[in-house]
Amino acid sequence: GNDVLGSTTPVEFATHLDLLLTQLASPGRQLVMLELPLPPFYHVFGRIQRRLAKKHGVKLVPKRVFLSILAGGDATLDSIHLSQIGQQKMADVVWGIVGAGHVVE
Repeated sequence: GNDVLGSTTPVEFATHLDLLLTQLASPGRQLVMLELPLPPFYHVFGRIQRRLAKKHGVKLVPKRVFLSILAGGDATLDSIHLSQIGQQKMADVVWGIVGAGHVVE
């Protein structure tokens, strides 16, 4: 998300995200990525993220899910960064997406 707020171009963003996902993806590994909550006029970054998530088989958590957690009471420390309550809510959402088929030891 911070790349979008800086000077990163869409081409740079796509190149770096594709490289990162290529390095992380492997058989038996499920990647989960949060859809970026983008400011106006930055939708190209969202399209890139969705395209690359599909290409690499990444489960993408819709931004509306994240935004609904941010809007919840006591979920953030400063309206952006998650509190312990917000972290637990996000963990529950991600676990629901990944599924109980993955055992944490």
